[in-house]
Amino acid sequence: MKKLWKTWIAALLSVCMVLTMLAGCGSATGESSSGAESSAAEETSKEESKADSEEEKGQTTQLLDPVENDGNLVVPRSQYVSYPVEGADGVTLKYWASLHGNISNNPDTPTANETAWAKYWQEDTGISVEFTHPTSGSEDAEFGVLIVSGTLPDIIEWSWTSYTGGVVAAEQEGVVTYLDSYITSEGPAADLWQFLQDNPSIDREIKTDEGHYYCFPFIRGDEILQTTSGLFLRSDMLEEAGLEAPETIGDWTEVLTAFKAQGATKPFVSSNVAGLKAAFLGAFNVRNNMYVQQGTQTVAFGAQQEGYRDWLAQMNEWYEAGLLDPDIQTSDGTVQRNAILMGEAGATYGSGGGNMGSWWTAAESEPETYGENFGFVGAKFPVLNDGDTNYYSGGQYEYATGSKGSAAISLDCQNPELAAKFLNYLYSEKGHLMINFGREGESYTMVDDEPTYTDAVMQNPDGLSSSVMMSYYGRGNANGPFVQDPGYILQYYAKQEQRDALELWSWGDNPRQTLIPPVSLTVEESNEYAALSTQVNTLVDEMTIQFLTGEADLDTEWENFQSQLEQIGIGRMLEIYQAALDRYNAR
Repeated sequence: MKKLWKTWIAALLSVCMVLTMLAGCGSATGESSSGAESSAAEETSKEESKADSEEEKGQTTQLLDPVENDGNLVVPRSQYVSYPVEGADGVTLKYWASLHGNISNNPDTPTANETAWAKYWQEDTGISVEFTHPTSGSEDAEFGVLIVSGTLPDIIEWSWTSYTGGVVAAEQEGVVTYLDSYITSEGPAADLWQFLQDNPSIDREIKTDEGHYYCFPFIRGDEILQTTSGLFLRSDMLEEAGLEAPETIGDWTEVLTAFKAQGATKPFVSSNVAGLKAAFLGAFNVRNNMYVQQGTQTVAFGAQQEGYRDWLAQMNEWYEAGLLDPDIQTSDGTVQRNAILMGEAGATYGSGGGNMGSWWTAAESEPETYGENFGFVGAKFPVLNDGDTNYYSGGQYEYATGSKGSAAISLDCQNPELAAKFLNYLYSEKGHLMINFGREGESYTMVDDEPTYTDAVMQNPDGLSSSVMMSYYGRGNANGPFVQDPGYILQYYAKQEQRDALELWSWGDNPRQTLIPPVSLTVEESNEYAALSTQVNTLVDEMTIQFLTGEADLDTEWENFQSQLEQIGIGRMLEIYQAALDRYNAR
C-alpha cells in the first residue's frame, strides 16, 4: 500500500488546511457465548435452526470474495463474530499493557481505563475489562516481576519475539496460550482469521516455526507506517547555503560543511550513536546488528563488514572536521531538540511527528526567537555514489515485533474464549475504525469515504494537542493488537513537508529484503544467543565510539576488533540466526 497515502492526500488537502500542528484473571462467572454444536443425530430442524442462528450472528466458514489488489495489504473487512457478546455478564478481564505517553499526558486519563477507546471497546463487545500498567520507563523490569509473580492477568501486551527463551518458552512456562483453536473460520477470532487469509505473508509472520498462533499482533498497515523516522534538515539553513537536500555521502559532506560555515557548532546532531547508524550506515551497504545480505538468504552481522569500517571512517572524518556533535557520547533527546531549534545543528535523524512536527510547532509559536523562516525538509536515506540503490535503510515488517503492543492470552485466564472475542473485535471492519479513529460523529466523520478527525481532536477546545486527543479516542498513533491505519498519520502530520518526508524515507528498493523477518528461536537458541549477544554488543558499542572519535585507530585496531568478536562467539550467533531464518523460510 505504498501509494495509498497519495489518495489520502487528495482527499484531505482541504481538511489539512485547518488542522493544527502535531505539536489476575477475571471471575469465571458467565458462560461462553459460543453455542453448543449439534450432534449428527439431531433432527434436521435443529440443524436449520443452528444455521439460521449462525447467519444472524454474521459468522461463516466461507472466505470472503478476494479483493483485487496489487499485492498490498488488505485491511480488516469482515464482521463474523456477533457483538455484543452474550454470556459476558459478571466477568471482568484483567488486561496488562504499557501506558502510552500521550495518554498519561492527558490530565483526565491517568490510565487507559478513562480513555474513550477503552469504553467504546467494552461497549461494542459487551465485555468488561480492567487495564493495569507498568510504570513508564520500568516496563522491562515490571514485566519480569509480573511473569514470576505466580498470578498472571488474562491478557498481556508485549513484544513476544523478544521473550527470554522465545515464544516456545513463553508457552511452555504458561505465559501465553497457543491460539490455534481460536483463530479459525468458526472460532472466536474469526475476523483475525479472515484478515490473515487476505494477507498470507502476515499469517506466516505471526506463527511459530511449528505453525502455532500465539498473539493478536500489532500490524503496521502500510509502508508509510513502516518507516516513520528518517533524515531531515532545517530548510531555512539549507536555503541560506544555496543547496538542495543531499542524496549522496558527498552531498552530505558539502551540506554539513556549509552549516558549519553558518555558525553551527554541531552541524549534524543525534540523540545517540544509534541515530548516526540509522541515518548513514545503509549508504555503505550494511545494517546494524543481524541482517540479511541483499539478494541472498544469508545472515550477516553489521560490525563484521567492511562497510561498517567504511562507515566508521566517514564518521571519524566528519567528527574530526567538526561536522558532528563533539559530545555525541553524552547526547540525548533534549540536546538534539535544543541544537536544532537554536541553529546549533542543521540536520538530524528523528521521527516525523514527535520530532519534526513538535519542534516545528515550538518554533512557530516563538518566531522572534527561532526565526520567521524556520522550517524543515526531509531527505532520502543516502547512497555512497550517484546511481546507487540503498537496500539497507529504513523499512519494517508489517508485524511490528519491536513494539510491545501484541496481545497474548495467558494460561491463567479462565475465560480464554471471551478474551479472544474481545481482542478479535479490533480485526473486524467496525473494530478497525473504532480503534484507529474512535467514534464516528465524535472524533471523526467520513469525508469522501475516508475517516477524518473532527475539531474535537485537531483543534481541541481545551488546548490539548492533537496527539493527546488521538490517543484519547483511539490507538491509531500508538500501538496495540490491531491493524494500524495509515489514515491517522496523514492527518497527524499537518505539514505537507512531513507527509513528503514519509515518501522520501520509504525510498529504496524493498529495504525489507535485508531485514531479519520475525523468526522464532528455540528455547536453547534463545538462551545461548542472549548470553553471547551481551558480550558482543558491549564490545561493539565500546569500539564504535572509540573508532568514531579517534580514540582507537581503524588502521591498526580493526583486525584486533574482529578477532575479539570471533573469540566471544559472533560465529555461533550467526549460526543461530541462520538456522532460524532457514526455518522461517520453510514455514
